[in-house]
Formats: sequence, C-alpha cells, structure tokens
Amino acid sequence: MNYVFILGCHKSGTSLLRHLLDGSKGTVTFPFESHFLAALGHSINYPMRAQKGWVTNMNKFIEYVTLLVESYNEGNSKSSDINLNRKFDLKIFTEEINRVSDNYTLAELFHVYLTAVTKSLNYELIKESKTIIEKSVEHAEHAVTLKKIFPAAKFIHIIRNPYSNIVSLRKFKSADGKYPSLAEICLSLKNSYTALTFNSRYFDNDDYHVIRYEDLIENTKNEMTRIANFLNMEYSRNMINPTSFGAEWLGNSTTNLSKSGIYKVDQRPTNLESKLVKIMFEESLEQYYEFDRHTQIRLSKTIRMMKGESLKTYIRNRTFQLFADLNF
Repeated sequence: MNYVFILGCHKSGTSLLRHLLDGSKGTVTFPFESHFLAALGHSINYPMRAQKGWVTNMNKFIEYVTLLVESYNEGNSKSSDINLNRKFDLKIFTEEINRVSDNYTLAELFHVYLTAVTKSLNYELIKESKTIIEKSVEHAEHAVTLKKIFPAAKFIHIIRNPYSNIVSLRKFKSADGKYPSLAEICLSLKNSYTALTFNSRYFDNDDYHVIRYEDLIENTKNEMTRIANFLNMEYSRNMINPTSFGAEWLGNSTTNLSKSGIYKVDQRPTNLESKLVKIMFEESLEQYYEFDRHTQIRLSKTIRMMKGESLKTYIRNRTFQLFADLNF
C-alpha cells in the first residue's frame, strides 16, 4: 500500500489537490482531514491547529477521532471543505474503530481509521486500491514522523503566493464581517513555509514534490501530469475534474482568483497585510515567486484602521506588526 500526504497551509489549495486526485485509478482519499498525528497525541505548533502533546493512548485516540467524525456528521466543522452532514452511519464507525488494539502498528491503526470512515459513509474501501491520499494542514511539520510510520510515503507540498494566501485566510477568519487578528494567520502561514524549507532539505526529490497553487490553476493538466509521474501512476482526464468519492466537488474557495492568479480589485491584500508578508516571507517570495525587495510600504499606510477592525483587534494587529518587524 502506498501513502501520499498532501501538505500545505489552510487556503493554499490542499483541498483542491486532494479532490483532483480523488478520481485517480487505484486510489482512495481520506474524505476530510484525518488529523491522525494530533489524534495520537503529537504536539502541534501550527497555530490554527495548535495543541499540547500527550502520551499516545488507544482509548484517547478512539475518543478523538469519534468526536471528529461526529462533528462532521453534525455539520459543526467550520474548516470542512466537504458537506458530510448526516452522511455517516455512526454505529458502523464505532464498531469499526473499536477493532483497534494496543498491538496494532501505527500504519495498521491508520488503515483501520480510514476503513471505519469509508464504511460508515457506505463507501467500501476498494480492495485493489494501491494508494491512499490524505491531507491535514498540520502534517507539514511532522513529515519526518509520517515517513517513519509509512516508509514508502510520498509528500506533495502545495504553496500559494503569501499575498493571496493571507487574503484567503483573512476572509476565512472573518466570516462574521469582523476583521480578524492577523497573528494566528501569519504565523500559521510561516509555520507551513518553515516546514517546507526543512522538509525540502531532508527529503530527496523522489519523495517530496513542491507545487504552486497558481500553476495548478493556470495549467491544471500539466501540473497533474507531473504529479502523476511523481506518484508513478497513470495520468487520466479524471485528474483535472475535482471529485469526492466520484461525485463532483464544488470547491471551498474564498478569494475567487482568476486562472492567472491576478487579484480582483476587492481581493488585494491590505497595506498592513502586504507589510507583514514583506517582513515575514521575503526569502520564500524570492525563492518561489517574483519579488521586488525594494518596494516599500510607508508606516502611515499600515496604521489606518481596517474595515470591521475593532479597537481591541487593531491594538493586537499593530502590536504584532511591531513583533514581526523585530523578529523576522
């Protein structure tokens, strides 16, 4: 059995890529973020999924994943990229997940978890499936651990221009119309890029593939062909149409970028966001995108209050700007 882990920050195209691979022959995709290592008690530094670690305990693992499935089934998962409301047979899931024991290897445990999910969704795990696709945003910082659990695993790390990624994250966090605190957003994006830098040095190109969201949108066929070659699988036209268990997937985009990746007028980052991106992601922009380091944003343009930004959030965001200026 082969395992492919999709890595990347929230709103960077991880869900799109997973659903494009859903139509690949001989593959089965985990239909939501499994949070496998989090459920095992690993500490998570990624701010938007941060948790303290604990000693791995099978009962706690079962409790964690059961609560996760129940939240999807009740439609309470705010980060879900797929509607699973009332889709699970929780009795079947409970029966299947309770088959695990302390004697299971972590790879076997993962497979039982996936089987419990697919069976409870009335989707039998295809016996001839050779590749399992999974994506969880926090797994980027734990790629080395995943490689130890699944020695044959391959990783696809998708990145998005930080300027557009921060806009999507801000919109994702401001569904109530209020301008959000930017610290968690920026530090999550930084965590993902930092993990990318480390992993790119640790893994060789046969196991770790980096793709830009903008290229995936602009040249979907070319990029999916490259990914198929990387995964040693046959390319098919199904790989340019996102699906979930074979059904059309309508997406979860918040910024509606055009295929060229060019901003619409109302999708540009604010001056404050642009300043933070320039401070925190200069090296990443130079490595993966065109970047003019000489472009300056005057302080007077970043101190203006944003639309929907409360006084409390304003103070937090300008304090974080000072922190970023001093530490990056």
